[in-house]
Amino acid sequence: MSQFNINITPDFEKDLEKYMKKQGLKQKSEAIRRAVHEAVERLSRKKIEYNFKDILGIASQYPQNQHPKFQSEDELWEK
Repeated sequence: MSQFNINITPDFEKDLEKYMKKQGLKQKSEAIRRAVHEAVERLSRKKIEYNFKDILGIASQYPQNQHPKFQSEDELWEK
């Protein structure tokens, strides 16, 4: 099984806790899996065209890490 790590905002955490309570879930990971699964099911029933051009380059709007752990990609894969 693949692992997916995310950082969540306090608002998202509150919404997630409400969802967990409503669904009777104890673990956040299970709640997130179910919520994503439900969202995918809902979207798969709709005919939606995705336009990813709107988000292309969005990461460049945010500052880069000023203190990266690795100085280059080569250093990242050395050990």
